[in-house]
Amino acid sequence: MMDWVAKLADDTWGPDMVVYGQSEKARDINFDIGNGADDLLTISSYVAQATGQKKLMFYGTGSGALRCGVFAQRYPDRVARLALDAMVWTGAGSAMLADWKKSVDEWLAGNRRPVDLALLESMVTRDNPNLSEPAVIKALVEQVLALDKTLPTGAFLDMATKLPICDPEKISVPTVVMRGQFDGTATLQDVLNFYLKLPNPDKQFAMLPGMSHASIHEINREVAFAVVDNFFGMPAPIYKG
Repeated sequence: MMDWVAKLADDTWGPDMVVYGQSEKARDINFDIGNGADDLLTISSYVAQATGQKKLMFYGTGSGALRCGVFAQRYPDRVARLALDAMVWTGAGSAMLADWKKSVDEWLAGNRRPVDLALLESMVTRDNPNLSEPAVIKALVEQVLALDKTLPTGAFLDMATKLPICDPEKISVPTVVMRGQFDGTATLQDVLNFYLKLPNPDKQFAMLPGMSHASIHEINREVAFAVVDNFFGMPAPIYKG
């Protein structure tokens, strides 16, 4: 995806959040959505200094969409365009999030939760196993497990207990909301209600056919790429008078 988006700019950045991936793990924190928005402030400051670009374009998926949404609320002057994929707003009617609530006590017991091959694969395949290539997902997950055998609990707890986290009426920047056809994390109505409350008329809602929650890891991922490509490349509207 970075290669695809890089056609639009000289620089494309894919950072690890704190306590994820190759970043440092020593901090005593479960890294919730608000922490992610704080991390994006540090990241955006670094990228702006390195590139000279005061406003950047942000793509986030799942909990990453929530982090980008909160960041855009707090720092709209740093965001040129925003793509929110696999978004959830209130979580109303979501069977998956209702099931997550059963694990809240377990997640509250520590900053990290154990993960294995089956759990990580299910994050891609849970909505519709026919939308991804098993060998590709296995290879992807093995790379993740080479870095981490646990994940921070913060985003899981936030989505299970604290929704809504983003306030669409406070996201003033141009925004595309992307929704996989089979995404079971949020209901279609929940995501549409979020979209309708975005105040900026420079906005789009994109249904992603043949995709579920993990759009950029699935066989139809280039549809998601094209949506981001198109929206990030849109000219800014001109108003006279």
